[in-house]
Amino acid sequence: MKKIEEIKENISKIKDPLEMVRFLDEIQINTAKWCKQNCPEEVIFENGTEIEITISGRMQFLNSIQ
Repeated sequence: MKKIEEIKENISKIKDPLEMVRFLDEIQINTAKWCKQNCPEEVIFENGTEIEITISGRMQFLNSIQ
């Protein structure tokens, strides 16, 4: 199953805004971790601190297979 399919399935089960906020934060954290390991060129650093993941990196994460 692709990551995007898993995320869509999980989102459909969310019942309140706080749960959604937590889930979205978790997606962002997991995307960064995955990109650092699998496509580090898609992680943007400034002064040694991660500041952003490129759109390409995010797409690669969503298309990755669990």
